[in-house]
Amino acid sequence: MNPSALNNLACSSHLLESTGKGGRADEELRAAMLTDPLSASIQAELGCNAYYARQYDRAIREFQKAHKIIREMDALRGRVFVDPFLEAVVYLSMNEMRDAYARLDAAYEVRSAFLISLKSDPKWDHVRRDPPLQAMLRRVGFSD
Repeated sequence: MNPSALNNLACSSHLLESTGKGGRADEELRAAMLTDPLSASIQAELGCNAYYARQYDRAIREFQKAHKIIREMDALRGRVFVDPFLEAVVYLSMNEMRDAYARLDAAYEVRSAFLISLKSDPKWDHVRRDPPLQAMLRRVGFSD
């Protein structure tokens, strides 16, 4: 899947989930997995959708594929665009915050569209007061 199509899929997935159509978002992501079964980005999106649906056990299962996902993302880097924000989410799910914040910095450098979700996305709630996240929120343009 090309980077533009993946970005569009991820954005539409988040839109569907936030408007109460998470089932449809999952269907679209699973269909995309059929065309690109090794896509770490799509796998990360499945975890995000489960999390937004508050299906925490399923989200954990999706994200526990996290080390495999990171290895796949590393292997893809250089051949296709891998949004560092998605890597940050994977590291966040594993509670590896130094790596998560490093990937957020990289996401800022490439101007990831996903950074807009940092202020309200519940997956960041448990680290919301961490100085590195507060600094990133300011860099993105959110005031205190």
